[in-house]
Amino acid sequence: MNECNSLLLKPLFSLFYQLATFYMKDTLEIYYDKSKLQIPLLIISAILIFIPFEVTDLLFKFFNHSSKFIKFFLPFVGLGLVAIAIPYYYIFLTFRFWLNRYTQKKPVLMVGKTGITEKIDFGSIGFIPWSNIQKIDSISSRGHHLVLTVKNKEEIINKFKNNKKRKKIEADFKKYGDKVLIPVKYLGVNIYSLKKYSQKKLDESNSSIHCL
Repeated sequence: MNECNSLLLKPLFSLFYQLATFYMKDTLEIYYDKSKLQIPLLIISAILIFIPFEVTDLLFKFFNHSSKFIKFFLPFVGLGLVAIAIPYYYIFLTFRFWLNRYTQKKPVLMVGKTGITEKIDFGSIGFIPWSNIQKIDSISSRGHHLVLTVKNKEEIINKFKNNKKRKKIEADFKKYGDKVLIPVKYLGVNIYSLKKYSQKKLDESNSSIHCL
């Protein structure tokens, strides 16, 4: 019974600690939630192990039962291996992508006094000051996203020197208009608490400007 109560109370204590941290710290630092990353990482790992095992098993059976026709079929076997190697390479890159997320020790999303800094993936927008944020919303469908309506999207686009990354940011603005969508599905944060805290910081920033 005690163990069951402990399992039930653990998420509540975690949520309470998260909310308390929100309001005690001047800057909210958010990390990847490793428990959310385990499933995709395990699935990709299983695929990486399964493919070589199956290919080796098929080759062993082929060379044992087709010894008379090896010379004839060998070029086709080579083409087949190349055809498998190409998608396998991209699966391996996907594995590295998820592994890098899993082993990331630095915060990937920060909400502070001066603005929001996002470093979640390749298409991350980096730092956006509160002065360039007009509105904050959230989307819980199709993965959780914090949505920032910006005043000047050109200011964000122009800060990127990398041409490939700049085109990615431009494509996102073309798709979503003046909105920046920050994915938080795999982060250790509740989307509604994050929106509430971000709105609080935006309001504080706007109030300080009006006081001046």
